[in-house]
Amino acid sequence: MFFGIILLVGAMPKTPLMINENIKKNLSIVFPNRWPFFTKDPREEYVYIFQKKSQKYMLHMNLPNSSIANFYGMVNNQRAIGMEYGMISSLIDENLWYTNNTGKNLLKIIDNDTIKTIKLKRDIKYTELNGEYIFAKIEPLPYLWRNKVNQFEMPSKFVKIIIK
Repeated sequence: MFFGIILLVGAMPKTPLMINENIKKNLSIVFPNRWPFFTKDPREEYVYIFQKKSQKYMLHMNLPNSSIANFYGMVNNQRAIGMEYGMISSLIDENLWYTNNTGKNLLKIIDNDTIKTIKLKRDIKYTELNGEYIFAKIEPLPYLWRNKVNQFEMPSKFVKIIIK
């Protein structure tokens, strides 16, 4: 209980119950990703990364930083992939993203070879992403639609890139 209170007070920017800055700094080192639920905008587009493996696009494993597999934020691979996605997608002009507002399943669309490919030279900043990918941004699925609509049939934007 005491540890939970210290963790909560340590997460607050300015409160009457200020704790020592060294303790606050050490808490952020031990628990780098404490509050993912409270910091994510629920209307933010979902990001999916599909990697080409043996002639098919497979969904790249996308685990939250706070998951057990990422050792509660201690393993940085997933965070590095997210940062690389952000750097790469910021280089791509918004006009080059394909839009899917038809209700067609995105998984069927991305297997189409007529999608224009953007080639990027591998930079030393990109350590995790290498090869052929499709980046997709999908609108969030309303909670009440979860059992009726497939997430990949929601309006989306996607782009096909090769990083070499």
